[in-house]
Amino acid sequence: MKKRRIFIGIFLLCISGISLFACEKECEHVGGTADCMHRAICENCDKEYGDYLHEFDKEKLGTKYKASKATCTQAATYYYSCTCGAKGTEVFRYGLPLEHNYIQTPNQEYLNSKATCTTRATYYESCLNCGTKGTETFEYGELLPHIFDKEITTVEYFAEEKTCKEKAKWHYSCVCGAKGTEVFGYAGLGTHDLENGTCTVCLKTESVGLKYEESEDKTYYIITGIGTCMDKELVIPLQYKGKAVKEIADNAFSGSDLTSVVIGDNITRIGTRAFYNCDSLSSIVIGKGVNEIPDRAFYGCDNLISIEIPDSVTSIGKFAFAFCDKLEMVFMWDGIQIINDFAFKYCGKLTQINIYQSTTYIGFRAFHNNSSLSNITYAGDKAAWANLEKETLWAENIATAQVNCLDGSAPLFN
Repeated sequence: MKKRRIFIGIFLLCISGISLFACEKECEHVGGTADCMHRAICENCDKEYGDYLHEFDKEKLGTKYKASKATCTQAATYYYSCTCGAKGTEVFRYGLPLEHNYIQTPNQEYLNSKATCTTRATYYESCLNCGTKGTETFEYGELLPHIFDKEITTVEYFAEEKTCKEKAKWHYSCVCGAKGTEVFGYAGLGTHDLENGTCTVCLKTESVGLKYEESEDKTYYIITGIGTCMDKELVIPLQYKGKAVKEIADNAFSGSDLTSVVIGDNITRIGTRAFYNCDSLSSIVIGKGVNEIPDRAFYGCDNLISIEIPDSVTSIGKFAFAFCDKLEMVFMWDGIQIINDFAFKYCGKLTQINIYQSTTYIGFRAFHNNSSLSNITYAGDKAAWANLEKETLWAENIATAQVNCLDGSAPLFN
């Protein structure tokens, strides 16, 4: 009997335990409030349940919360924290970035200017840590060698005077202005160096049989025509009958079949229409005694390809070179002041001209209908070009609408 009561007691106790275990296992926790220090308390079983509720909204500094150190591109970062001191996963920035550590690294990405023959290449300094490009520059490397490929015909590059066989020579120059040793020829041939009627350079003799008349004061002679001369390649003499030859009269060789003419420095005047309609004339050399190319002097010289006008000439007359159908190059040196009306009208093959600051006036249709004229260079700035007096349509019907000045392009007309 006693054993039976013990057994029943144990059985009841077991049943009671199972009931307790079942309660705890099946409780659906409800109620209670958690915070960052305490978990929630179940209102049914009075047990703690759930997680602590941290609120990571505090910006505390210190080693414990540092996420990354400051660099030259960003400030230091720290983890947000809770009131209780717990550390979150999100970060905030604080402070300033560090200063860049600029060094001299001559990499292509930092190139500021390339090396030339006068200056070394320059580079921007860059940050050692992040590569940021600075504002300060440094030089690095060697100078480039000079490249002597510029053909500039100013006095500092002059090498040799022209002769009746060779063009004048200038030294090639570098873009920096340095002068090379090699030379190039430019413009036309020179006059003959006559001595006793024969050129000391090419041995060509002066033309004889020309027609002359004496000047009014009887001190020199004027050539008035071809006379009995049979030369096609005309060499103007220095003297006639012991007196200087100084002028070529109006219409002197008009319509003749001359192929070339060399006018020496002794000639001071070329007459109007002096070589008018010389259809076969392909070469002209004008000496430095001439100061004017008169009206229609070389009008209609169909075979003339190039002409050099010396710096002694100050004026080019009306129709002076008009209808020179094959004229491609005109070398006008500094000195010409006036280019009159129609001076180069209908020179259809003319491709380029140089105009100097000595020029003060360009006449009406001076370069009219030069359909190939694509390069006009003015040896002054745009302001000076604008102030140069130019008649209406001075360059009508040509291949360009711009003039190349020292400081850029300018329109043909103001």
